[in-house]
Amino acid sequence: MGPPAGPPAGPFEGFDPGVEDWFVGLLADNSREYFAAYRDFFDRAVRGALEAMLLELADTFGGTVKMYRPQRDVRFLADKSPYKSHTYGIVSGSRLSEAGCYASLSADGLTAGSGYFRMASDQLARFRTQA
Repeated sequence: MGPPAGPPAGPFEGFDPGVEDWFVGLLADNSREYFAAYRDFFDRAVRGALEAMLLELADTFGGTVKMYRPQRDVRFLADKSPYKSHTYGIVSGSRLSEAGCYASLSADGLTAGSGYFRMASDQLARFRTQA
């Protein structure tokens, strides 16, 4: 993984080849020290690139982008690893999907999808009759 090149800027131009290595490193050393040492790379090449991609989708198809924090809530977990092993965000209110669009970046690559997380009972009944 090369040195960080600065803060995120400009349009989405793809993901840095070092992103997979960054996540592999995080999986091997999920510590505050590792994250702090590579925070600039995370901000630019991991979260910054994913956010740029989602913002471009929102510009094209409408909607708003929400990125989620990398820290885990470890208060009630036996595993006290402080960081999630993926970075993710959503585009809500888009013409692409009424339910919203989800994208996640990890050592396994890019995952994208759409769907409902929790439906009201009347929505669920309609969904089941259409399926």
